[in-house]
Amino acid sequence: MPFRLIVLVVLVQLLLLAMSCHCCTSRASTASAAHAQAKPGCLNRCGDVEIPYPFGTEPGCFLNEDFRITCKDTHFNPPKPFLGESNVEIVNISIDGHLNVMQFTAKDCYGAKGNSVDSNWPTLNLSKLSVSKGNKFVVIGCDSFAFVSSGFLGEDSYESGCRSTCNSLDYVTNGSCVGIGCCQIEIPSGLKQLDVEAYSFNNHTNVSSFNPCTYAFVVDQSEFHFTSNYLALGGMPDEFPIGFHGDGRKYGGGCTPNQHTVIKVTLGVGISFVVAVMSISWLHFLWKRRKHMKLKEKFFEQNGGSSLQQELSKLQGRSSEKAKIFTEEEIKTVTNNYANVIGRGGSGLVYKGFLPNKTPVAVKKSKIVDQTKIDEFINELVVVSQINRRNVVRLLGCCLETQVPLLVYEFVGNGNLFEQIHKNGNLSWERRLRIAAETAGVLSYLHSETNVPIIHRDVKSANILLDENYTPKVSDFGASKLVPIDAIQNYTVVQGTLGYVDPEYLQTCKLTDKSDVYSFGVVLAELLTGKMALLSDKPEEERSLAMNFLSSLKQNRLLEILDNRIVNDGNKQQLKEVAKLAARCISVRGEERPTMKEVAFELQGRLSLMSNGQYYLRDNVESNGAQETEYFTATFYECRDGIGSHTTPTDGYDSMQQPELMAFDDER
Repeated sequence: MPFRLIVLVVLVQLLLLAMSCHCCTSRASTASAAHAQAKPGCLNRCGDVEIPYPFGTEPGCFLNEDFRITCKDTHFNPPKPFLGESNVEIVNISIDGHLNVMQFTAKDCYGAKGNSVDSNWPTLNLSKLSVSKGNKFVVIGCDSFAFVSSGFLGEDSYESGCRSTCNSLDYVTNGSCVGIGCCQIEIPSGLKQLDVEAYSFNNHTNVSSFNPCTYAFVVDQSEFHFTSNYLALGGMPDEFPIGFHGDGRKYGGGCTPNQHTVIKVTLGVGISFVVAVMSISWLHFLWKRRKHMKLKEKFFEQNGGSSLQQELSKLQGRSSEKAKIFTEEEIKTVTNNYANVIGRGGSGLVYKGFLPNKTPVAVKKSKIVDQTKIDEFINELVVVSQINRRNVVRLLGCCLETQVPLLVYEFVGNGNLFEQIHKNGNLSWERRLRIAAETAGVLSYLHSETNVPIIHRDVKSANILLDENYTPKVSDFGASKLVPIDAIQNYTVVQGTLGYVDPEYLQTCKLTDKSDVYSFGVVLAELLTGKMALLSDKPEEERSLAMNFLSSLKQNRLLEILDNRIVNDGNKQQLKEVAKLAARCISVRGEERPTMKEVAFELQGRLSLMSNGQYYLRDNVESNGAQETEYFTATFYECRDGIGSHTTPTDGYDSMQQPELMAFDDER
């Protein structure tokens, strides 16, 4: 049901320009006459509405497209004028630069049982025109609240609203619109768009017998006069007649004081104040809730929610492999409102939580996200969520209703390999070898056995989590990349962790599966030596574990750098052979490194021999250790426009890194 509202022409100067042009040809013309006339030969009326210049219906009759009017006579008798090609009906064009147009009413109607039966949220777009301050926003209903929002011309957006309630018609007063059955607010000038949304607190269940609907609209304040009849279904008129409202008397009866005046005024003011405070409080609460809902919708789209839903829908029939999309409220419940922080790193926080079935989970909240890579992130999320391997931390789902995505993983409760090597130090050689073999096996799987090969790109001891049985689980696929088979990926920036990053990748910005092999070789060296990837007690040029490891092998000093805790625990010949494998993995040139499949095969073979009480001596192992190699020191390398930076150690759970930065974790 439409109501009239006033639309102000913003570019009033154009009207004055048109007037001055007319004055040049006819000195007797007045401003009013100039404004009230159509150009010669042009249609000056559409139905009952006069069409003065600069408005017009045909090319050459209007100033520009913003003033074009469409006169529709197909379904209307008499014809009706509309603004351009829109559905905005014009009912009057005044000579002072105002239009009167029709606008539909927003409504939210319910049945006796609280079921929704009808709703409508209209939008009015005005292009170069703007809404006059002579309008007001009105909400009618006894269980109702509504909002009006818009964008200013060239300014920030506008949003406001009001609340209207009543328990019965006995409290409703005709002509009064102060929050009981009706509320109203002024609206500013300069709005070029109107979005009206009507709501109900309790679906009108308590007032359905006399008020089943919420109505909201913007209307010319001179045309609206509230009556209680509007609260009933069908009680709202289609439009208000043009004119003024009053008691119809030239001389009113005046006011006569009486003894109850002070009491009535005081009581009235008190009640009005309480109602006003309650209304403001409710409105503030509802406004915040609505803003939060809109923000969640914005973040969901911004973080690729629609794309993820489409991708997950393609996995129909494979529900066990599908990641779940959690709502923000579900995540708050799972994490007990983010109460238990179990990890902090340069890339974000990790919270421990429990699913409704009491399954423990880890929820990762990243600090940063690159919006230009959202499509890639969604694609990787779908693929990684389908990896159901014993040695991969399972991605269970995500929440996209927050500013940065929240990622939900299975909980792995025994820390990570970095902590076990460098803090606890109680890992036997057999356990270390088993961890290495199983980690190599799952990396080999990611490289060669998935539908789309996955390069992890940030293999390090902190990203290998351990369960209570010390079973390794590879985590943190935030930097991983899906690549075509045998493809070399070129990047303008480098991601990884200082001390683990492939030097060839650093120098050329070309990522291959051999980049993961190098990083794994550093982890293998950590397991053998018990030393960190970056040695803080060494000079700058000797800080790299990889460089020290290769140098020691070359100088036949391997036993000097091996971890004393495993030298007596393991077979020395086997330690040497695994050390030589690590040296091959950390060769500077990628072509000289083995594949992860070869690494996994060799480690698994040595583990099997160890389990059987045997050891294996390679005939072709050179006595002087690894071949002579060059090594790039662990400094920052820029790929064209890349920028180097350090970040603090991560916690081993997935994160979205910022591709514009060369993101390193300094394991010190």
